[in-house]
Amino acid sequence: MTVEKTTRFNPLAQAPRAPRAIFGLARRAALCSLLLALSACEQSPTKPDEGPLTNLAEVYALAAKAYEAQNWAESEKHYATLTQQAPGEAEPWFKLGNIYARTFRADRALQSYRETLVREPLHKRAWHNMGIVQLREAANSFSELQQLVEPEDALYKKSVTIQKGVDELVN
Repeated sequence: MTVEKTTRFNPLAQAPRAPRAIFGLARRAALCSLLLALSACEQSPTKPDEGPLTNLAEVYALAAKAYEAQNWAESEKHYATLTQQAPGEAEPWFKLGNIYARTFRADRALQSYRETLVREPLHKRAWHNMGIVQLREAANSFSELQQLVEPEDALYKKSVTIQKGVDELVN
């Protein structure tokens, strides 16, 4: 009896790899385009107490400042605005994913990381963070299993072993 190894389809594995320098240039060009677009958005900038912000550069600065201060609620609000006002940009989606992960909203974090990857398929940090969130979710599943079965059950012992391994990977 032979066992065939199956692999998951990975669209990136099929794509030819371009030299690293091309991606560096592409990233810089995208950043320059974003900054140019943001600087062109000088549509009657307002202060937060005067109504909604329309200047994307200002919103981005407020989002970054709140994120740096770990003010998750405020930074979430601003990054959500950026995903609506500049939906093609990957970084606001990535930051939202981080915010959701840090505030224990795994489903929303995973969705935000996926949105990041739709816009920038080679975003290494999004791939990494998505994997970490998925591992944490797996550890939670094994923890829940331990609550359901008796300690003498083989599944209990196996779940403890797997959970310890995942915890070592993540922490």
